[in-house]
Amino acid sequence: MSMTVLVVGVAAQAVLAFMQFMMVVFSAAGTLNTRDLSRGHTHILNACMWVLPGTSVATAALLIVGYRLRAPWLSNAWHLVPVGCLALYLVYVVRLGKQPRSKVG
Repeated sequence: MSMTVLVVGVAAQAVLAFMQFMMVVFSAAGTLNTRDLSRGHTHILNACMWVLPGTSVATAALLIVGYRLRAPWLSNAWHLVPVGCLALYLVYVVRLGKQPRSKVG
């Protein structure tokens, strides 16, 4: 892995972390405003606000360590971990949004 690939990859992970944070904030707020969710779902949505961007930050750190240890070119496949986590989160939120609303009082 070259230094250019590392810099571009770390910058892309930083941008992805910011986008993940904003996406979780707005999607969770929209879901919580339109649905009456249990406390467990609320805690999961709140945790995802920090965990998803954390996967991007951890991936960027892992790539830097891999560069220092002269990791092979395939170490760039680590970029897919945060993307996969984001896809799982989006599936979770869409399924939450399709649940029927509970009838309150």
